[in-house]
Amino acid sequence: MSQEYISDLIKRLGEPILPYGRLQQSKELLDGECDDYSSKTEDHSNNGNPNLEYSIRVEECADKLELPTERKFLWLIDFDEDKNLRLRMIPEQTPNENRKHKPIVCHSNFTQCGEALQGGECWWCNELETIFVNPFSGRYGAVSVEQWTAVLEFFEFIGYKKVIDSNIIKWEKQN
Repeated sequence: MSQEYISDLIKRLGEPILPYGRLQQSKELLDGECDDYSSKTEDHSNNGNPNLEYSIRVEECADKLELPTERKFLWLIDFDEDKNLRLRMIPEQTPNENRKHKPIVCHSNFTQCGEALQGGECWWCNELETIFVNPFSGRYGAVSVEQWTAVLEFFEFIGYKKVIDSNIIKWEKQN
């Protein structure tokens, strides 16, 4: 892919934002939400087949909107130290005892409350080599059809051959 395509993709993903930046509301980050869990995330930027430990089974793929919570991953698109786009994932059930209201990791634990481009949830099915993706991150999630389409393109761009949109958001009409 050309650098021009990558630049366009980055533009369509949206500007890097701080947590809750797209919601246009001030929301207080609670204890534990900025803790550093970046070393527990896995970079899945170049393989398109993560072979994740908590893979869902084929029979669990039948309803793409009712996938098992216990095998959910959080994903985040941001930039690495060399300013290259990357995709990071972590099992959502990763404990974070400092988050008293919900003692598991959240998207801002990837960045220590720094900037990211997009975030959401996903499930991997090894048997079908398929990833199910949604934009459900209150901190970094897509807010437009254009951003969400760019997210799905990004997953394909980095090598995922079967990307299933499990988003149930009804997007507002864009100008």
